[in-house]
Amino acid sequence: MKEKSTEGTAESRPVWESLEAFARQGVQRLLQQLLEEEVEHALGDAAAVSLNDTVGVTRLGGTGPHRPQGSPG
Repeated sequence: MKEKSTEGTAESRPVWESLEAFARQGVQRLLQQLLEEEVEHALGDAAAVSLNDTVGVTRLGGTGPHRPQGSPG
């Protein structure tokens, strides 16, 4: 019967833990960046809509606030 050595196992654990921590940090940074971009995009869209509605700017190139066809006006 062959003897198995466990000497390499103890040394590989710190390497694995370091690799796992490195991967976790990378994923966390990526998720944080994506979340920040989504929030900026959502806030930017909300601010643009709010500003346009307050100023009375239309997105269709008309002279006043947009009214759907057939609506009283």
